[in-house]
Amino acid sequence: MRKPRIIDFQQNPAVGAAEEYLYLLMEGLNKAKFDAAFLCPESAVLNSLVTRIESLGVKAHRYPIHTSNYKIILYLKSFFRRSNPDLVHFNDPCLNGIIAARLAGVPVLVMTHHTPEHNRKYNLRGRILEKIAFQYCRPYFIFTSEHDRETGMKKDKIPEDRSSVVYHGLPPERFSKKLEGLCFAVIEASAMGIPVVATAVGGMRRSVADGTTGLLIPPHNPQALANAILWMLKHPQEAKEMGLAGQKHFTELFTQDRMVKTTEGLYESLLRTVLC
Repeated sequence: MRKPRIIDFQQNPAVGAAEEYLYLLMEGLNKAKFDAAFLCPESAVLNSLVTRIESLGVKAHRYPIHTSNYKIILYLKSFFRRSNPDLVHFNDPCLNGIIAARLAGVPVLVMTHHTPEHNRKYNLRGRILEKIAFQYCRPYFIFTSEHDRETGMKKDKIPEDRSSVVYHGLPPERFSKKLEGLCFAVIEASAMGIPVVATAVGGMRRSVADGTTGLLIPPHNPQALANAILWMLKHPQEAKEMGLAGQKHFTELFTQDRMVKTTEGLYESLLRTVLC
């Protein structure tokens, strides 16, 4: 019996926290259980990401950038039919890719929705494509926090039974010296035993246990931010204890291994419903 074929799809020509999530997912994926490949546009911005992914032994494919959504959909539809994947995992909204994969008959579509709160500023054509992709193509949605899931269900009308939460995960043994990205920075700080001061927005309420692993403050309140930082400086022992609690919080919820295994379990569950 052949291994399920998985294609990870990156549409946005950008490299940031969402793309690091995708790389870590592909790095940890059990290659003995899944046959993985990567697909992204021919953008120089993505060259470094492609090089890193190919170093994992994963085949990377590029598709030409067109100004016409119609041409992109036709090209991707043909690619998916030739590749015959069992599951395509989209990294953030990839409307053309979702529609093309469904037209090509790909059995399972999964999309990680990193920032459902953002105003995606689509024109009328874009809003129509989004409705087709989200509502009629019926992908399964992964969110990285409970708050994001609630936002996606409300804003994008995503059914509860077509979504779940899988927390961002990072490898405990490898962190950058410069903390980048919002959620990644908080998770990295916790993993290194650094107490966190953060605004109580989005997934921060899950990443930071207020009063235990750090302090949460109201958004747009510089005085509260200053007070929280000063409290940390004036209470070094309590701050140290928060940092240690943050490390424990990280190992329980936010490791790369946990993220990958939870995602693999989701893949297997979704594939069983269509392939068995």
